[in-house]
Amino acid sequence: MTKNDKEESKDSRKQKKMTKATSKEAEKEESDPLEELSEQEAKAMKDLERKLGKSIPVLEEFNTDTFGVFIEDNKVKRINMMGKGLKTLPESIGNLSSLKILDLGSNNLRDLPDSIGNLSSLEEFNLSTNTLEYIPRTIGNLSSLKQLDLESNDLKSIPESLGYLNSLRELNLEGNYLEEVPESLENLTSLRKLNLEHNDIEELPEPVEDLESKGVRVKK
Repeated sequence: MTKNDKEESKDSRKQKKMTKATSKEAEKEESDPLEELSEQEAKAMKDLERKLGKSIPVLEEFNTDTFGVFIEDNKVKRINMMGKGLKTLPESIGNLSSLKILDLGSNNLRDLPDSIGNLSSLEEFNLSTNTLEYIPRTIGNLSSLKQLDLESNDLKSIPESLGYLNSLRELNLEGNYLEEVPESLENLTSLRKLNLEHNDIEELPEPVEDLESKGVRVKK
């Protein structure tokens, strides 16, 4: 084999490798990330799409306010379904145990399934501007939750179990119909902001009043 033949053979092998790599990349790009989810998470997403009446696009970035779902390491990490006319959530929503951010603001939700308490990794939960009339006690199981926004709903009461949210830093209850809040809120040791404006509360329990002396910014 001549020197030229050897070089041509080497170039040919190199080209084949490049073609194979390009082909694999193309397959990776064309594959649907939703198909790579576990059976439980895939069910949750399919059920959500049924409730919504349309498919949910997959997002390329985590930090975005765009409608869609962000998936990382074959796990659902963020869902933004703000302002999509959603009326109910499927029980299977609780299957999304790696979910960190859930934005359901400006929908038509009247209640939440008990399984919402299974979202053990959830850090930010936006439920503002819905028509929620009650919150399930299981919400107290969200041990990673840092921000909970319940502004502008139809809540007349909130569960004692909210006091179990030891990681909670911000709780927004503005614009509801609350006449009282549970004393258990004094147990929110990480709390920094509490908004109770525009409710029907005449007097706060003394332990909740004392939150201000602990450095909590309370709006009432």
